Formats: sequence, C-alpha cells, structure tokens
Amino acid sequence: MWQVVPEFWGDAPHPALTAVGVTWLYGFDFEIKVIARLPESA
Repeated sequence: MWQVVPEFWGDAPHPALTAVGVTWLYGFDFEIKVIARLPESA
C-alpha cells in the first residue's frame, strides 16, 4: 500500500489513514469513511 500512496497523495507528509484487512465482514453491512483531496487545478 505504501508504494502507491505517493502516486495519489504526493510527497510526505501524507494524511493519516487506517487500513484493516479482514475476511469475516462478508455478508455484513459496514461503513467506509473517505476523505478526498481535490487536484490543485480544481
């Protein structure tokens, strides 16, 4: 994951993030929170 972070977020400092991989969520409803960064040209 950290190999592609600079591709999307640029140079450090990067925003805080949490990544959790689980297989037992299949079939459950869950919420994903996302923070987006607009390009400089926007």
